Amino acid sequence: MLPDKIQIFLIVSFRKLVPRITYSIKHNRHIKRQPKYDKKVL
Repeated sequence: MLPDKIQIFLIVSFRKLVPRITYSIKHNRHIKRQPKYDKKVL
């Protein structure tokens, strides 16, 4: 029973993490597209 529960937990956690990872990747790309603004602020 424990291995099955562990697999279910991993699957659920993976499904929750995937959208966060994709969002973070998109956010990082958005920041890299605007380096001039960061330099002006600094």
